[in-house]
Amino acid sequence: MIVWLFQQYPILGAEILSHWIGDDESNYSLERITREEKNRDIVAYFRSDTGIERTLIIENKVKSHPNRSQLE
Repeated sequence: MIVWLFQQYPILGAEILSHWIGDDESNYSLERITREEKNRDIVAYFRSDTGIERTLIIENKVKSHPNRSQLE
């Protein structure tokens, strides 16, 4: 549901999610957001106004244990 919401409203998605990509100096837009990509629950791709690209991976661990191999 979150992926659908941010696909429909990418400005809102960028505003909310870009706080977790570790760069408060640039203005980022949400280029693309996907579900279940390479065993990752949510992957959000950002691009700054200066061309810097960042990726945010969100893992849903409500019903499972963390597994480092999912991030490799």
